[in-house]
Amino acid sequence: MHELARRGDGPATSGAANDETDENAIAVIGMACRFPGARNLEEYWANLVGGVDSVTRSAERTVTGGQDRYVPARGLLTDPEWFDAEHFGLSPREARLISPQHRVFLECAAEALEHANCDPQRYPGPIGVFGGGAHTGYGEVLRAQRAQLPGVTEWEILLGSAQDFMIARTAYKLGLTGPAVNVQAACATSLVAVHTAVQALLAGDCDAALAGAACVHHPEKHTPYTPGGIIAKDGVCRAFDARANGTVGSDGAGLVVLKRLSDALADGDTVHAVVRGTAVNNDGSLRPGFTAPSVQGQTEVIRAAHHVSQIDPGTVGYVEAHGTGTPLGDPIEIEALTQAFREGTDSTGFCHIGSVKTNIGHTDVAAGIAGLIKSVLALSRGVIPPSIHFETPNPHIDFDNGPFRVVTEALEWKTDGSPRRAGVSSFGIGGTNSHVVLEEATSPMSTDAGRAVHLLPVSARTRAALDVLTRDLTEHLREHPAASLADIAWTLQTGRGEMPWRRFALVREGEDPQQVLGGGDGRRLVSSQHAADRTPVAFAFSGRPPSEESVARLLRDEPAFRCALGEVADAASPGLGALVRTAEAPAGDGRVATLLTLANGVGEARVLAARGLQPAAVTGHGAGALAAGVVAGTLRLTDACALAEHLGDGEDRVVERLERIVLSPPSVEIVRSPDGRTMTAEARDPRTWAALLASVTPEEPLTEYDGRVVTIGEPHDEDFPESTLGRLWLAGARIRWRPDGSRRKVPLPHHPFDRQRHIVDAAAPAGPEPDEPDTDRVDERGTDTLTTVTRVFGETLGMPDFEARHDFFEHGGDSLISVDLLERLRRIFQVDLDPLSIFDAPTPAEMARLIDDGTDAGEPT
Repeated sequence: MHELARRGDGPATSGAANDETDENAIAVIGMACRFPGARNLEEYWANLVGGVDSVTRSAERTVTGGQDRYVPARGLLTDPEWFDAEHFGLSPREARLISPQHRVFLECAAEALEHANCDPQRYPGPIGVFGGGAHTGYGEVLRAQRAQLPGVTEWEILLGSAQDFMIARTAYKLGLTGPAVNVQAACATSLVAVHTAVQALLAGDCDAALAGAACVHHPEKHTPYTPGGIIAKDGVCRAFDARANGTVGSDGAGLVVLKRLSDALADGDTVHAVVRGTAVNNDGSLRPGFTAPSVQGQTEVIRAAHHVSQIDPGTVGYVEAHGTGTPLGDPIEIEALTQAFREGTDSTGFCHIGSVKTNIGHTDVAAGIAGLIKSVLALSRGVIPPSIHFETPNPHIDFDNGPFRVVTEALEWKTDGSPRRAGVSSFGIGGTNSHVVLEEATSPMSTDAGRAVHLLPVSARTRAALDVLTRDLTEHLREHPAASLADIAWTLQTGRGEMPWRRFALVREGEDPQQVLGGGDGRRLVSSQHAADRTPVAFAFSGRPPSEESVARLLRDEPAFRCALGEVADAASPGLGALVRTAEAPAGDGRVATLLTLANGVGEARVLAARGLQPAAVTGHGAGALAAGVVAGTLRLTDACALAEHLGDGEDRVVERLERIVLSPPSVEIVRSPDGRTMTAEARDPRTWAALLASVTPEEPLTEYDGRVVTIGEPHDEDFPESTLGRLWLAGARIRWRPDGSRRKVPLPHHPFDRQRHIVDAAAPAGPEPDEPDTDRVDERGTDTLTTVTRVFGETLGMPDFEARHDFFEHGGDSLISVDLLERLRRIFQVDLDPLSIFDAPTPAEMARLIDDGTDAGEPT
């Protein structure tokens, strides 16, 4: 029985292009991969379109009993043992214990979310992750090398190498709170993971989902040759060809980010393709053996995918086949496809077919995602890559009378105006079959930018990574000169994680952003000098009248400011309101100047709020206190305007007016200057407000406030408010970014990884596992507690430069690793340490004090 995605039962149609009214459509909004010869999507696509064979071949061949026992060919990844442990909060010790397969999957997951511009820390809904891995044998390597790994437990080896924990670790490290489901379906694993993710999205289990798989062997896997088996003796995969004699083993990893299409369009995501339907089934017993494929099972799963997609098979222009290049499997697959397509069309030769295995080999559990990503790229770029090594058709395949033609060269994918559609198949040994129907996406256009200045925030984990990311972004803009600057700004503001090292660029509409990012103007490319911490922001409202130039510019450029000035004009007395609208105060009329000061203060605060900045506190003096009261919610704007017209009546008259006004509880803190002390009961006391209204603005308000202060009402530079927002964001302020019109999030360069080699090699001979670490056998007498504790912390984490102030958990430690750490400290110092003591004393300095408090002499015994 098929497991179908939840779709309607309507008739199959040729179908118009996808739209947000299709409640069952799923958008592909992000992708990432590492395949042989390709470290990323662009390299993968270039190899596919170029017809590159990325399999590594060797002249070596082991011969036993006159038979070739090992195929000298495999698709290999570049440096899979290199990994940026610090980026993911892992210590070097733990990184070595986690298999390269887990680590490559984790890196690809992070890159896919960045490609989708989906920051898990700010994404409003749950994100799921669905995937699987192959058995790689890394756990056996770790067990064989226990002599190199003092203190390592079997539990740690299991958590770091077993397939069961790869998906859960990804959810943990990336902060994903949706379902984290391990999928195992042999070669069909990654496409079944896509199907499962689609089901979860349609069921509402999550609002976005990662789906894919990884197959990464270290050490390199040597594939045995078995006559009549699925592995090609000569190490070349020739799908559908008369010379085909099997496939080639390969490593690889790939993931896609999926989202309900309606949500993706509403959120302005780039949609690379649309999943119209998915289906999964099993051959059951309808086949000659457990490992044999079934025409009937494959036919049924393809028909089911067409049915749930509600499409006519005749509208499918390309099929990415399972295509292993076996003499038996290829004819069965083509026969099954033909039967499924014949349900809707008798046309011949209209649908192209190919197999990525001819380029990269068979990536085991990641085979389906390799084909899916290839097909998504073909749909979005309008080119079908060639299926290489095809010359003469397999004599058991009747291409002349069937729907399919093998693609032998890169083809422009022309259409008659109908949407391009593709099918992707993946079949697992054991009978699990999966098929996905894809459709090209139609992306809505952005509206014209309304802002004159665009703020481009860039952040990274380290200063070096920040420089690399800035350079990569500059190069990306050089390669995409027509890209919308407003879309790029919106993407950087909302689609990327906010990391401690920060830089921002201010680019004016029509200006070349490369020049600004290149550092040509130091005033408009500003970098943090240290890592940013979260910091509160206070607005200090000046009581000084604004400059005519500032008011004129804000009236011209900022709708929120125009609205605020109009509200003040409406609330003022008729004669004064007319003058306020002109934004000019007649000489000697303090009432209009005060009203303009109020309007300017409220207007600037609203301009900043329209960009996403809300203050944690406010203060004000003179007319600025009125604006502070309005922004804090204590004063109504109409009451503030009435007070503004009578500030010159004397403090007692002002107090009388305040006593007739309802002073509401403030929505943000109102603080005193200069100490930043919060006003509590005084915030609703008329005499307190009268004193503030009579006070003079100090030169430097809130000098003792523990946070950032934005002075409202003072002259600003011509890039306000973006310049103010940029500096606040640089210091760690939280900005709830707001779009400039209808904006799209677009793919941009991802955060660079600073990889180092973290691996336990299998080459060294295994020795006996030590009963205890050698470093714990030395006589520690005469060494102060802190020095010894710091050394043990560093050795346990694999970090020789670990310092006394460093936090165990912030440097990759966890409760499991702490078991070994605490046991070593107990042996050295002969002191009883509670298992929870690491949470009370996570730094060597704190642990040393704890140990000294627990020993008689304060020294090791």
